[in-house]
Amino acid sequence: MTEGKMTKEELREDPVLEGLAKLKKFIEEKGFYLLIVVLLAIAAVVGSQVYRRMGARAEQRAAVLVLGGEAQYQQGNLAEALTNFKQAYEKQKGATSGKIGLLRAADCEAEMGNAAGAKDLYEKFIASPPKDGLLKASGLRGLAGILDSSGQHEQAAKLYIEAAGIAESPLRPDDLISAGFAYADAGKWSEARDAFQRVIEEFGENPRARDAREGIEMTRVHLGS
Repeated sequence: MTEGKMTKEELREDPVLEGLAKLKKFIEEKGFYLLIVVLLAIAAVVGSQVYRRMGARAEQRAAVLVLGGEAQYQQGNLAEALTNFKQAYEKQKGATSGKIGLLRAADCEAEMGNAAGAKDLYEKFIASPPKDGLLKASGLRGLAGILDSSGQHEQAAKLYIEAAGIAESPLRPDDLISAGFAYADAGKWSEARDAFQRVIEEFGENPRARDAREGIEMTRVHLGS
């Protein structure tokens, strides 16, 4: 057998595939919404890395921890989810599953109200994100939200704009709207108007275009035009 590859029998018993199946069943039964990007990214790990490298088993263990963390997260067990996600990151810091763990750990910290901890983890994630644009956009959006809520509106707006520039992200209109309001909160009315205008120009059929028009009207009051 070629070194680094797995037999059909091993594939059938693979813990990552088993974890994916269990999580899928859990979501279907409980009706929880799981971000598709997480499953897609882990599927990419399984397809492109797990079966082709000598470090496959370590990557598998990290991926299983991420899957377990997602199950805990969907049940509202944030502390347990956070532990799983952090362990996944510690096991495979440079791999996709580890980076997903880092991102989701930041999400947990944010939801638990630990802004400082979330900010630290988001910044660490953004410093070395995976290639997946959706994941990068999620990290930028998460950090922007933390900065925005702490009064650092202009910095938050710039991160929202960066997230809106990632073509794969389906939330680009939302990011532009968030950027517009963050710029408005910072008193940067011209920049706010430009962000709202981009929604209309680039996503005119999107439901958020209505919010963008209202945002433009708000900026006109302050710009006097």
